[in-house]
Order: sequence, then structure tokens, then C-alpha cells
Amino acid sequence: DQNNSALMIAIENSNIPMILLLLDHNARLDLKNKSGETALMMAAASKSASSVDVARLLIEGGHNGEFKRGSNQVDVNELSVEKGDSAVMIAADNDNIAMVDYLVNQGAKLDLKNKAGKTTL
Repeated sequence: DQNNSALMIAIENSNIPMILLLLDHNARLDLKNKSGETALMMAAASKSASSVDVARLLIEGGHNGEFKRGSNQVDVNELSVEKGDSAVMIAADNDNIAMVDYLVNQGAKLDLKNKAGKTTL
């Protein structure tokens, strides 16, 4: 049991309607599971064709950015607790080039180092 939030479970299952519902009801984007991964990191790890769409929903906001974000913003450069990987590192490890491209365009840094001293490049 990774102690995933409802949003994380919806992301794992590529359930876009549920993701939208949770975002519309202010699901917390800053929660981490036992491995220290966020919802964005889980989207980056997904092999689903909709993974970039999910990341876009998390970063830019639910239905065309309509949900209130306030302090509930996503940090594209946040590192996981367990391995120290960022979302772009996870996407690169999973050969998800579209996700890497999207995250870089959203400000993801390629020179961050994880706990093993590796960068995205």
C-alpha cells in the first residue's frame, strides 16, 4: 500500500472524468505517497496516451484552468523523497518524450540531480 490519494489512484487508472471531478472539488496536488511521489510524478510515470493531458490538467488547472488553485499549485521541479527524482526525470526514464517536452515547456529543469547524482540528461 503506497498510501495514494484518490487523485493518484485516478491518475494510475487514466480515469480523466474522475481526475476532473477531483480537481473540481479541490483535490490537493501537494500530497505525497509513501515513496514521496506527487500526482504529477505519477502522471509522468504513466504509459497512458493521455499522460500529457493529465499533467496539463494538474499544472494548468481542471476545466480550462477554472478550478481555484491558490496555494494548491504544482511544482514541476519538486523531487520525490525516496529517490530524489523530478517528474521530468521520471518521464525520461519511461521514454515519454511528449511528457518531457511538455514539462520542459512548463519550466522543468534538466540539470537537477537525484539522490544517485543523476540528471535528466
